[in-house]
Amino acid sequence: MIQINISKLRNIPGAHLDMDLRCMPECSRYGYDDLRFAEDLTFRGQVENCGNGMYKIDGAYQGKLVLTCSRCAQAFFLPAAGDLHRTYIAQQAKPAPEDSDDSEEEETIHFSGNDIDITQEILTEIYLSLPMQPLCRPDCRGLCPVCGQDLNNGSCACKGEQIDPRWQKLKDFVESKKGV
Repeated sequence: MIQINISKLRNIPGAHLDMDLRCMPECSRYGYDDLRFAEDLTFRGQVENCGNGMYKIDGAYQGKLVLTCSRCAQAFFLPAAGDLHRTYIAQQAKPAPEDSDDSEEEETIHFSGNDIDITQEILTEIYLSLPMQPLCRPDCRGLCPVCGQDLNNGSCACKGEQIDPRWQKLKDFVESKKGV
């Protein structure tokens, strides 16, 4: 978990705290069973006590994911990096009237205690940035649909044109009409 302890900032509005955090997140704990990291996820940034129980967190995360290519089914690494800007509000705190400005579209996230867990937000950002069809490389040739040979490692011995057996009768019918 990437947790930020705010106990030093709690009673000092306007105070800042620099962070350099690192962990291997338990992705399944946050509902992301298909995310796997090859190395620790890092977060560098700053937390600011904005007063009235509000804390603003700004920083950048970085990590390396292990994904499976959608064409050849081989594992490969994908760097994951981005920025995180969130506002957290203590569960018992009530925002002051000037903090409830409707023009501000930033979402606030509630927390309790002295620790703010930002792991969920980082994992969500990473998950939403993943490609729909992850590829080990842009020119991945994939697997042969007949024998399963990885075409990136060489050609297979299969015929070039394989007919789907569900269409075989139609092919036979078309070929029989050619002779007429």
